[in-house]
Amino acid sequence: NALTLKPNYYNAIIYLGDTYWYLDKIDSAIFYFRKGIEMYPNILEPRIYLLDALLITKRSDDATKEFMEALYVYPDETMFSKYFDYNERQGVKINRHWIKRESDVNTVSGTSKKAGNKAWLIYQDARDQIKTSCDADGKIIQGNNAASSKYMEVYCWERMLLDSAPLPEELKFAQKMYEAGYLDCYVFISLFQFDLYGQYSDFVKNNKDKIKTYVNTYLIEK
Repeated sequence: NALTLKPNYYNAIIYLGDTYWYLDKIDSAIFYFRKGIEMYPNILEPRIYLLDALLITKRSDDATKEFMEALYVYPDETMFSKYFDYNERQGVKINRHWIKRESDVNTVSGTSKKAGNKAWLIYQDARDQIKTSCDADGKIIQGNNAASSKYMEVYCWERMLLDSAPLPEELKFAQKMYEAGYLDCYVFISLFQFDLYGQYSDFVKNNKDKIKTYVNTYLIEK
C-alpha cells in the first residue's frame, strides 16, 4: 500500500525485500534490494542485504561483483566478515593482513595520545610534516616535495616504513605493499577506520581497478 502511494519510498522497498527474505523467496528479496541500490547507490545498507542474499544462494560470481561494488562505497567490517567466511567455506582463503595499530589515526586536528612504539611515533610525527598541506579530511591539496601520495595517511605510513630501523615484523606486509605500489590500498582497505573516510572516498574515485587488483592479487591466497 505504501508503494502504491509512493513508488520511490526507500524504506518500504527495503522492508519488502526483508519480508520476501523471511518468506524464503530470495529472488524477490534480491529484486527489491537491487531497487534500493538503484535509488541510493552511495549507501551501504541495501548492498549488504544484497550481498547476504547472493551468498546464501551461492551465486559466487554475482556476490564477488557486489562485494567489490560495496567496497567502493565503504569498507565495512561486517561486509568483510560475511564475504570472507563464505569464501573460506568454499575453500578460498582470504587474508586481510589486519594488524593492531599502536596509534590513533592521524588527523589534521591531531591524535589524542603519543604512541609508545618507536615506529608509530614516526607515523605520528609525520603528521606535523604534512598537515599544513592538507584539507580537513587529510587530502594533500598544496604542493609538498616530500609527498609522493595525495593523502596524509599514506604519507605517514611511508615515513614510518622508510624511517624505522629495524622495521617491526608486523609492518613487513605493509612494506611489501609499499614496494609493489599498493600501500594506499593496504592502509585504506585492510586497515580502514572511520576517520579515513574522506581520504578513502576520494581515493576510490580514480582507483577502482587498482582496488580490485589489490583484493584479487594480495588478499586472496591462491
